[in-house]
Amino acid sequence: MAEAVEHSLQYLPEGDLHAIATYLKGTAPIRDEGDTIPAFSYGAPYDVENSVRGRNPNNANHSLDNGAALFSGNCASCHQPDGAGSANQAYPSLFHNTATGLRNPNNLISAILFGVQRDTADHQVLMPGFSSPSYVDKLNDQQVADISNFVLAHYGNAEVTVTAGDVAWVRKGGHPPLLARLQPMMLPGMIGAIIVLLVVIVAWRLMRRRRVD
Repeated sequence: MAEAVEHSLQYLPEGDLHAIATYLKGTAPIRDEGDTIPAFSYGAPYDVENSVRGRNPNNANHSLDNGAALFSGNCASCHQPDGAGSANQAYPSLFHNTATGLRNPNNLISAILFGVQRDTADHQVLMPGFSSPSYVDKLNDQQVADISNFVLAHYGNAEVTVTAGDVAWVRKGGHPPLLARLQPMMLPGMIGAIIVLLVVIVAWRLMRRRRVD
């Protein structure tokens, strides 16, 4: 959807945008199985600094080995210590956000791993990805899972949890397209079909030569 906004919808006139909004607001939502409330209704502000600074005797300010400390060290400077995001929402709030309220956490994991880069009419929105070395530290699968679970527990749908295996699966690109999954099974059959076709063509040409002779 972000690509659609960046390359298309942001350029629509105000009248068209209001018409789309009016239509969407008048359409009954279709929820996934198990959903009971809208995804954007989850979460509330929670100041992570209270759990990682010296005021808490059980703080983890000496290491980045849990979700709270990892969030504080990697995310809070942009999304704010309480998860509210920047004033203009260029860095969005993490609560009341569909990415953290959905029962499927893949969007959240993908944003952490691969980042977000979008151009709007007046500015650029950039979130670095933590899956490869850049000006931010690369995070391993368990660290991404720890951040995701901290975010979900405090700012999103606390019923959802993320494992290191979930992160590894998203890092690899998730399930390949159906055609790619069928390819190993299709390849032997395709080779056989090509061989049969070649045999038929050769036999047909030989028969034509015999008729000519």
